[in-house]
Amino acid sequence: MSKQEAKPQSNSSDFLLSELNDSVSSSENDAEVASKISSDPSVSGEFFLPSDSHENTDHYEEDAINKILEIKSEVEHIEQQISDYEREKLQEVSKKIEEILIQKTLTLDNIDTKSLDSVKELRKKYCCLCSRLSEINGCQTEIAITVFVISS
Repeated sequence: MSKQEAKPQSNSSDFLLSELNDSVSSSENDAEVASKISSDPSVSGEFFLPSDSHENTDHYEEDAINKILEIKSEVEHIEQQISDYEREKLQEVSKKIEEILIQKTLTLDNIDTKSLDSVKELRKKYCCLCSRLSEINGCQTEIAITVFVISS
């Protein structure tokens, strides 16, 4: 016969108390519970990352690297736009200067000079300036030089 059948079921709380193991005192149970609580990291207040946290940090690192690379490519694109803009502005300015130089040297042809050597010398200086401009921006100042040399 089992214990349930042998004992009268007068009170359920009496039955439960009789079934408990009386060999272990309540102070030992309290110590055991306290040791379990102190060893459990979630109860003791310590924070431990789950085992897949390493994968999460790798994911965050990849996201950060991707964002940095996107920003880097945007900065490079902006730098290229700035250099293109500066190159265009430089070409515009050099073309204006070239036109002014051409006009000034053409006016020298109309001057009644005692000697043509001074005009030729000024044309040589102009050719040097045009060659410097062509080195700077690579525009077609050489055409202007050849036209100017042919006309002299």
